[in-house]
Amino acid sequence: MLEPTQGAEFKKLSAELERLKADLASASIRYSYQVKVPRAELLASGISESLLKSLKHEDLGSGNVLLDVSHEQTRLSVLTNSSSEEIRKKVYLASATIETSGGYLSPDEIKRRKNDPSPDLIIRIFECYQKLAQLLGYDSYVESIVHKRLFNVSEFDAFFGAIAKLSNRITRAGSEELLKFSQKNIDPHLKSIQPWDVLYLFEQQRKLRGGLAQDKFITYFEWNHTLVKCLKVFERVFGYQFILDSKVNIAGVTFQVIKVYEQESGALKGTIYIDPYSNTHKVSGAWAESMQDTGSSSTPGSRPIVIIGMNLNKTNDDSGALMSGRDIATLFHELGHAVFDLSSNTRFSLSSSRYAVFDTTEFPSSLMERFVDTEFLIDASRHYITGEKLTREKLGEVSYGVPSW
Repeated sequence: MLEPTQGAEFKKLSAELERLKADLASASIRYSYQVKVPRAELLASGISESLLKSLKHEDLGSGNVLLDVSHEQTRLSVLTNSSSEEIRKKVYLASATIETSGGYLSPDEIKRRKNDPSPDLIIRIFECYQKLAQLLGYDSYVESIVHKRLFNVSEFDAFFGAIAKLSNRITRAGSEELLKFSQKNIDPHLKSIQPWDVLYLFEQQRKLRGGLAQDKFITYFEWNHTLVKCLKVFERVFGYQFILDSKVNIAGVTFQVIKVYEQESGALKGTIYIDPYSNTHKVSGAWAESMQDTGSSSTPGSRPIVIIGMNLNKTNDDSGALMSGRDIATLFHELGHAVFDLSSNTRFSLSSSRYAVFDTTEFPSSLMERFVDTEFLIDASRHYITGEKLTREKLGEVSYGVPSW
């Protein structure tokens, strides 16, 4: 129950939020996600030529590079590898307002996104959401969203509260450990860790412990070969057979078609269409979207169809795209969603997998990410030029959950 003063503040913030959202809609504000950086400074900060080639960018001439930080690999690579705090901070702040929902953009939307608006309005909206959540007793807006999307029962509330407290303790302890390690081994003058420092410091820590640098790592994981290895893991886990079919072009977009069958009966489970490469018709991130479900609204006898969209940056040769560790984990995640959709067997479409409660929907995809471990990376590795495989010694330490490859 809100106190009278809190109730007044809640009404005031709610009114402010609606006004800001109206301003956002009327101004047709879109996200600014391009960062101009001097090329020489970028290279001097630890972004090698080979790594820069794998990032989504545009050479502007006059010594400048325009980075598209809506492209996940570009954003994470700069935050992970650049020793320049100024560059990392620019990239982090530019990417802080990028929308994360997947999908394709209309021509009108693409034109609007070519503007370069200030993100101030969007940041103020986020601040309002944060304050409203805190008035309702949550530590953050994120916690309020998670709570709303999970099972709303008293037993789970208690469980979630205990997990949240434990997570906070672990996070604080991890931050303190990282700060002490960084002060001792990287920068003795470091006073605190900012959000744009975390990935960079984790990467430096991993390198000091013998890990493979990202610009070397990606050369061992070319898209087509890695996809085949990934599907082999899914076959062992789910008992399905994944057959790479021919590629198809739909509205100018080339999709890799994957037919999925029951291994024992040979019955078709469904079809997956993957669009792996970044282009101007996409928003950032990755997603899996069911185009045809099972259920009463589906055509009798029809099988599910799922589209997976990703944003890999295609290289200039025939090798497709070179994948970071986070790209590989993302592929496993989205295929987890796809297989969940294909495995749904419900009477009504609205009770199929993608309409389930949040923690149920995310479980298969999050679980499959855990298979991106040292053993898989060694088995799936193949240098895109020489064909060489990684050894355990060359790969070095792999800490799951730190997207620093």
